Amino acid sequence: MLKIQLIGNAGDVAERRYLKDNSGNFFLELQVAVNTGSKDRKRTDWIKVNINNPKLMAVAEQYITKGTKLYIEGFPGTEGYITKEELLKTAEELKKTDYGQYLFNLVKDD
Repeated sequence: MLKIQLIGNAGDVAERRYLKDNSGNFFLELQVAVNTGSKDRKRTDWIKVNINNPKLMAVAEQYITKGTKLYIEGFPGTEGYITKEELLKTAEELKKTDYGQYLFNLVKDD
């Protein structure tokens, strides 16, 4: 199984997403900005990260704010969606798993 490692900045606070089965269970969704390329050809990719590990969710809700620098490990995936113009697009994401997810805040608070 392929695992990826990201270093980037949180786009905003993690949001709760409830499952459609009306069980009350939820996971956290977080957008992470990852810069790639050289100084003159820099680009930013946005990666959606889904967290469903209860301990990681508690940490993410308490400590992650917009701009927090993060190190994240997880398993990659893609999600398809349809735009307003009815075009099929795909988005990169880290799939939610109960194992193999790591999340670290790279900046110490003073």
